[in-house]
Amino acid sequence: MGSSISFTCKNCAHDDAIFFGGPKTRWSFSTGIGMLYSPRNVFYEDEGRGPMVVSLIRSQKIKAEVSSRLEAGWAPEGDYGHEIYMCAHCMDFHERFHFTLKSGDEAYEPQYPCPKCRIELTLVTLVERGGEITLVDSTGRAILWRCPICGSRDLVLDENAPLMEWD
Repeated sequence: MGSSISFTCKNCAHDDAIFFGGPKTRWSFSTGIGMLYSPRNVFYEDEGRGPMVVSLIRSQKIKAEVSSRLEAGWAPEGDYGHEIYMCAHCMDFHERFHFTLKSGDEAYEPQYPCPKCRIELTLVTLVERGGEITLVDSTGRAILWRCPICGSRDLVLDENAPLMEWD
């Protein structure tokens, strides 16, 4: 089952001028997978439909790469689902579909570009403690984030956003 998360810059959170007119300092994402996301539906052709994973990817280049690898017999490995990525340049967050395909000893994970900066996005995990958020990368190393508006390093859960689970 998937879930939603909303978070914001602690210092800019209540600045409506920023929220409604300027760069983003609040983010909301749906992460995880729903009940239709079985490996069969996501990675294999079913009843004449192509693999769902292709429709979950925005980049035409990555779609072609994934389709080619799946047709060549590469198989999903490990967990997969909608995850949060961050651009280390503009400090913006994006939701992308994360997965790993394997063939023998080779592994493939999509490398998504930031739509603004074209720099490779970093997969991040949000670790919440007492409403405050720490970002970590896939190796467990803390990631330094700075608000693009005020320079603050403080991310917090958005108390005004409803928490929800989706399927």
